[in-house]
Amino acid sequence: GVLAAVYRDTWVDNVTRIMSLIGVVTPGFVLAIILQLVASYKFQFFPVTGRLDPGLDYSATYTGLLLIDSVVDGRWDVFGDALRHIFLPSIALAAGSIGQVMRITRSSMIEVSRRNFIEASRAYGIPERVVTFRYMLRIASVAPLTILGLEFASLIGNAFVVEFVFSWPGIASYGVRTILQKDLNAVIGVVLVSGLFFVVANLTIDTLLGIIDPRHRLRERVQK
Repeated sequence: GVLAAVYRDTWVDNVTRIMSLIGVVTPGFVLAIILQLVASYKFQFFPVTGRLDPGLDYSATYTGLLLIDSVVDGRWDVFGDALRHIFLPSIALAAGSIGQVMRITRSSMIEVSRRNFIEASRAYGIPERVVTFRYMLRIASVAPLTILGLEFASLIGNAFVVEFVFSWPGIASYGVRTILQKDLNAVIGVVLVSGLFFVVANLTIDTLLGIIDPRHRLRERVQK
């Protein structure tokens, strides 16, 4: 989004907008199937399903997260294999949210670039890199951060189908199995955990907004 705003109306901007549009309009499960067919079956760059190659004898004992536990144990072979397994599901899961954030970031950056203090900063001879990443990006990041809180709900919803497509043993695929098995208690547990993640994510974003944008802190003081 930042590059699209800096190089707007060029091929960089056009490619970025096309990619973001594809990410927004393509459902997560459709993108997951396409990635499996192209990157796994056709070119065999990445594994099709699962978290780890069955030939690797390893058990995550610290956190249950293969990427973290493999680094702690110094098992770089496990880390590389786990990274290859998680790559396609991550793209399928986050493509829609990334596309939405890219579009909003571009619009915010263009809007901020037209403000008087940005023009004054350039007139004073401040390097364009400093103007873009220190002044413009900090102000323009408020809108994308706000949207991220809402997009987190979309991520949770997409996880239920993406994990099922990739046979990923996560809480979302567990939720799908419990729904199919009509296990009401397990379904309630999955809903509560998903809601907790959503609340924590939004609280984190609100905290970041208060740090990035001083107007939020000023508004809170005025209300008090």
